[in-house]
Amino acid sequence: MSNPSEGGSLHILIFLKRRSDITEEQMFHHWEHVHAPLVAPWAIKHGFTKYTLLTTPIKMREQISAAVRPPLHGTLDYEGMAELEVENFEMFTAACSDPYYLNVIKPDEIHFLDSKSIEVIGATTMGVSKKIVEGGKALIDTSKVMSVWEEWEGNPKKNDPRVTVT
Repeated sequence: MSNPSEGGSLHILIFLKRRSDITEEQMFHHWEHVHAPLVAPWAIKHGFTKYTLLTTPIKMREQISAAVRPPLHGTLDYEGMAELEVENFEMFTAACSDPYYLNVIKPDEIHFLDSKSIEVIGATTMGVSKKIVEGGKALIDTSKVMSVWEEWEGNPKKNDPRVTVT
């Protein structure tokens, strides 16, 4: 299974729960200051173009849950999410077969992650990324709907340099 869409990349999203005997702060610290430095050289070796940590403390999840309205139903019950970006699925599977991953990175997970959530493959997803907005600019053609935006905003910005048509 190579890259399913030209111009896109494969994003792997891994939703993480902390061990119940450590605090969120301890999890976040270990993840950023111990685990991530172990992952970075491995990710670079295998051609990953992104490795991002997203921490979601309980207070933040509670605020989001209180603010969302149907059809949304609050937040996922995870303390964090790791995002990895790579060109294709084959590169990802090769990286996960690397002895360094199996003998260094994977064993470190028990120090801060709930072992049950690590085993649940359903807590991982992947897909192809298509950037729509980056650097404050639209990367897609919005010309057909700009009149709706301009009418809604009540202030036509036809010459706005942040809106690009590609």
